[in-house]
Amino acid sequence: MKCQQNLGLLLLSLLGWFISRRLRQPAIPAEAPRDPVGFLVRHGQTFPVYPGINSVGFLPDNDIVIDDDTVGRAHATLHYQGDGDVVLTDLNSLNGSYVNGNRIQRPTSIHDGDSITFGEWQALYQRAEQARR
Repeated sequence: MKCQQNLGLLLLSLLGWFISRRLRQPAIPAEAPRDPVGFLVRHGQTFPVYPGINSVGFLPDNDIVIDDDTVGRAHATLHYQGDGDVVLTDLNSLNGSYVNGNRIQRPTSIHDGDSITFGEWQALYQRAEQARR
């Protein structure tokens, strides 16, 4: 009986420790401002693409988001290569990713003016230098 009580107390304390760790918010350091290297442009909306890796996914209302914690699973990534263009990588999304109407099967470089399609969502990629002109 004493052993069961000790085991119960141990489990309760472990549960309390786990809950307290989940409730504690980690300190988030202030991010240095970054200039976008390009944009996905659709119906007057612009979605910035930043240096590094950008996750692309959909919200339940089928609106695309880039680098948003509310997306559980990304459908693709846009990775800046340093030459002004980015590489699009499909992450086995159900509807596929397309560049200029061609379904991509491997990481594919995209350039200014390329049409990018994720399922039914389509946008144009525009380099940041071109967008400023």
